[in-house]
Amino acid sequence: MSKNNPEQKPLPSTLYTEEYFLTACEGYDVFVESEGQHLSRRLTDAFTVAEVQPGMSVLDVGCGRGEILRHCMRLGVEAYGIDYAEAAMKMSREVIAAERASDDEISKNAKAGVCCSDAKKLPFPTSYFDRVLMFDVVEHLHPWELHEAMLEIRRVLKDDGMFIIHTAPNRWYD
Repeated sequence: MSKNNPEQKPLPSTLYTEEYFLTACEGYDVFVESEGQHLSRRLTDAFTVAEVQPGMSVLDVGCGRGEILRHCMRLGVEAYGIDYAEAAMKMSREVIAAERASDDEISKNAKAGVCCSDAKKLPFPTSYFDRVLMFDVVEHLHPWELHEAMLEIRRVLKDDGMFIIHTAPNRWYD
């Protein structure tokens, strides 16, 4: 296991506000315009690579606004999201509630939830998920954090599961 570098402290979760998710986080325009019902092109492309199918279990690490969870619910996927930002939890819960309130029977019956958690300590059983998605999270982690997160992701991923990463630099990257 990797050792925590005391000079590289995790970014505070308070940096990730509702304003960040609605004005600076990629795809915010599509999210706002569609009220979370549609995915941005970037998220659509990354999600397509994951080959998510009905009946699977999916973990969205760094779920942010929750649009991936909503998309999973529409497919009849058991979907869970984690994020350490309270604003993300609030937004994701609202998106899940809106999807459950829709007329779509598949969405109404889909298992979905979010929890405030750090990617380095996932609150799920070993070998539980068919897919683990980490879209635009890597660039927010120090190397030691990424190492610990990947160890945890490997633990919760089924042996035949897939781990999909999408990333791009952010303004805090150096």
